[in-house]
Amino acid sequence: MLIRKSTLSQRSTVARLIAALERRELTIFAHIDHAAHARQAELSLPPIDVVIFGNPKAGTGLMAADPRVGLDLPLRMVVWEDAPQLAFVGHHDPRELAGSYELAEQKDTLDRMAELLDSVSLEAAGSDPRAWQSFRPCARSTRSWPSSSASSQWPASASCSGPPPPPPPPPPPLSPA
Repeated sequence: MLIRKSTLSQRSTVARLIAALERRELTIFAHIDHAAHARQAELSLPPIDVVIFGNPKAGTGLMAADPRVGLDLPLRMVVWEDAPQLAFVGHHDPRELAGSYELAEQKDTLDRMAELLDSVSLEAAGSDPRAWQSFRPCARSTRSWPSSSASSQWPASASCSGPPPPPPPPPPPLSPA
């Protein structure tokens, strides 16, 4: 998961995310407020929202190439609050779909999706374009984001010592079966 620290509250980040999607004329298929659903069940949960969105012109081509990718589409982003005024935006890198599905011929579409998600998360978070690198998950860490108890620093553990790892390279093309 790619994670970007927001400079705004969780609620403001969600509002900016939706505005960024609408400005790009993307279809918003669903907005799930997990905390509201928890309250309905008389449970407590910090703010966590998932927005599911996409562009049928892009997603349809991927599903035509491999219908199984429909399980991972449309695109989605999560915005959560880890402490008051400490919010994060997260999403999966769509280029990783090529490793799970027969999408080698769809590299350009997956690259454009990745650029879109990066741009939208940047706009939603109101942060520096390089900020995501500071909040990238640690390699196989059990806790991969800053917690309120650790302010906004990475947890101290063997898997998270030193700076975060660089972004992974795109997956290699799939070989024909």
